[in-house]
Amino acid sequence: ELFNVTHVVMVTEIAKFCTSLLLESITTRGALWASIKANIIENPMDSLKISIPALLYLVQNTLFYVALTNLSVVLVQVCYQAKLVVTAFVSVIILRRRYNVVQWVCLFALSAGVVIVVLGETGVVEDDVLVEEDGGQEDYEDDLMAGGDMMMMEEEGEEMTGVILVVTDSIKASSSSPLMTGLISIAVSCFCSAFSGVYFEMVLKNEDFGVLKHNKKVVSLWMRNIQLSFFSILVTMCQYYFFEGTHKDINKDINNDPSQSLSFYHGFTGWVWLLVCLQAFGGLLLAAVMKYADNVWKGLAAGVSIVVASVCSSVLFGTALTSEFMVGAVLILGAVVVFHRHL
Repeated sequence: ELFNVTHVVMVTEIAKFCTSLLLESITTRGALWASIKANIIENPMDSLKISIPALLYLVQNTLFYVALTNLSVVLVQVCYQAKLVVTAFVSVIILRRRYNVVQWVCLFALSAGVVIVVLGETGVVEDDVLVEEDGGQEDYEDDLMAGGDMMMMEEEGEEMTGVILVVTDSIKASSSSPLMTGLISIAVSCFCSAFSGVYFEMVLKNEDFGVLKHNKKVVSLWMRNIQLSFFSILVTMCQYYFFEGTHKDINKDINNDPSQSLSFYHGFTGWVWLLVCLQAFGGLLLAAVMKYADNVWKGLAAGVSIVVASVCSSVLFGTALTSEFMVGAVLILGAVVVFHRHL
């Protein structure tokens, strides 16, 4: 049986928080409490500034719900690929970064490549549904309801955001849905995602922002991860308790038992725990990418990861690679190579 996405996100954030504590302890040679006291207790305003990305992630997730109740899942996925270009624009405004014409073309080309790959994968799913026997479509919809949610794990700097795509209603979005509301929601969500990532990058790279008043010591990467993970846990807990009623209602309907509800770790198999470890490690690794590279390169790497994941899926599970995937993969890989050559 499927796990609850919000539960996985919360456990992952706790794992990142504990790992960051361990790494900070190693970095400070056991002086973890002294580091916490100097960076958090004695300088609370500096820590509170890290709450901005976490709050933006909450806004971003909420707007995803709004968009998915007004648009189809495919349209949301396609529109959300504009995030890379939006991130580049925000980087130019906030970090005074400059990109030449060829690099801008590469960013648009990579976004278009990801859209083509997404549409190709969607086509494969729809074809699989259409070839089902009589009643297959109903079984497919029942599986969606039993699952409750779809998960899209979005890495924003150090932070992993679990964007819960409630497909039971939005997958049937019709042309009568308020299109403008959905498009505005996804546009603002893209901006929140871009701004939070660029803001966290600025925090990691701007030494003046991270210098303490008393000892003039730069805040470490792991301490920033501790601060951000702490606020992310609080945000995830708010999401969990806010949507817990909805999840309980779904569980009651599935089991036809008003008194039955799923436990917190329901569906946590060994593979799920492996996913938690990979996401926690990936979140910390992306923080290092943000510090020593930038958000745009993170977006380029994410595009390449889609190609690699699709190829691995084809090798391991026999997933068919469509012609759309081939075209999208060429655009993505070509855009990354050309972008790097014009640095």
